Amino acid sequence: MKRKYSAIMLLIVFVLSFTLIIGCQKAKEKTTEVKNIAADTAETVTDQVSETTEVIKRTAVEAKENTVGKLTEEKDRASAIITKDAALEKEVKAVVSIPEKVVSKSGPQERAGGKYVGAKKCKACHLKQFKSWSKTNMYTSFESLKPGQKAEAKTKAGFDPDKDYTNDAECLRCHTTGYGKGGFVSIETTPKLAGVQCEGCHGPGSEYSTIMRKNKQFKLEDVKKAGLIIPSENEEGCMECHGGDSPFNETLDPKYKFEFKERLEKTHEHFPLKYQH
Repeated sequence: MKRKYSAIMLLIVFVLSFTLIIGCQKAKEKTTEVKNIAADTAETVTDQVSETTEVIKRTAVEAKENTVGKLTEEKDRASAIITKDAALEKEVKAVVSIPEKVVSKSGPQERAGGKYVGAKKCKACHLKQFKSWSKTNMYTSFESLKPGQKAEAKTKAGFDPDKDYTNDAECLRCHTTGYGKGGFVSIETTPKLAGVQCEGCHGPGSEYSTIMRKNKQFKLEDVKKAGLIIPSENEEGCMECHGGDSPFNETLDPKYKFEFKERLEKTHEHFPLKYQH
């Protein structure tokens, strides 16, 4: 009986061992298969990534070459325009002597670099002059462009008294400060430059006002080099707005006759300066 029992146990152990061996073998084969699939997949992905990277590189190189080509074309085109303009300027200068400040229909063109700062900046050191000027027609010149203002004078000159002229370029050049020269643009964006202010006659003040602030005993020659205009030396500047092109001239009414020296006294009261310049 014991031998029979032992034989059965050995048989069971044998069967289990055989089953376990078979299972391990299959698991090993499955693992190998999975590894092979993973390796194949990794290789495929690597190939695809390499191919994609190569495409991206080629695209980037082509895009760079196209951009460089276009930039070169634009640079050549710009150089041609500059050369052409320089040649034209040379021809013009050969015919006429162009002064440092060129008077045009939009007013005297100032030296490059000067910017308009507005009358309130001037007021800080020239309060008396500012108060005197604020009582003149120059101070309210922009207001006269609004509908209903100066109705009689506008009608007489052939203008519509009910029209808004606050955006009319021809009017703005003589009723604002620095219009068309880096100054007044519109009442919405540059309200501080409305009306004919100090810089309308003296030129943009960013540079010469800096010299004045740093040294109260500045030399007149230095501030003139920095863009300061002396109105008594610049009659042509006044005539840009008070000359024959103005619709408000002495032909319309004798009161519009422009007497240069007399008008200088009406811009503002001229007070003695503390220092000699």
